[in-house]
Amino acid sequence: MFVMSWGAGSIAQASSQFQDVEAAAELLCASVERAALYGASQGEAPAYQDAAETLAEDMRSEGLVAVSAGRDWRRESGPVWVSLFPRGD
Repeated sequence: MFVMSWGAGSIAQASSQFQDVEAAAELLCASVERAALYGASQGEAPAYQDAAETLAEDMRSEGLVAVSAGRDWRRESGPVWVSLFPRGD
């Protein structure tokens, strides 16, 4: 189990627990897309979506390795950031 925290510029920030990195990566993309629709200008929305997709790919590789080894992991891409924190329970 791990916790994912993420933020997208000044339009959104959230945190939740997950069992699976793939589920977290998919939620990151969907949540950032939704936040960008409501909080970013029309011209900015694609940058948020591209950044989330880049981070999701990094989560599936580097992030998965880090949390599996019990280490924190953080990355930023453009206006979006994500952090993964393993839990010991």
